[in-house]
Amino acid sequence: MRAIETQIIPRLLMHAVSSRHGGGSCLERWSPTSDDISEFANLLIAHDAGIALAYVRAWRQQGAAMRTLYLELLAPAAAHLRRLRLQRRLGFARLLLARYRLVRVVRALRADRSEPEVTAAAD
Repeated sequence: MRAIETQIIPRLLMHAVSSRHGGGSCLERWSPTSDDISEFANLLIAHDAGIALAYVRAWRQQGAAMRTLYLELLAPAAAHLRRLRLQRRLGFARLLLARYRLVRVVRALRADRSEPEVTAAAD
């Protein structure tokens, strides 16, 4: 899990960013696509909060603005989870767990100056 969080997700994200943005690493004007939002929501559903946090931190390390992350990735991902539940594509228990993980990601981002530890054990 730690290798996925620290190596694989950031590398995949860096590759995706460079191919989408012509090799540049500055994402100040980056806006998540619906695929990015779905991918993040799926991470919240299927993995622990550490994986989802690594995904968000990888975007942040590439230069994505915190405002963009909160308003255009995290909030739409929460809405996406709700839609999945309303469409009966996501069970209530899995929805609660995914939202719990989302809250953990938000808390970790707010306290990111001290690099809090988000572990799978707490999930």
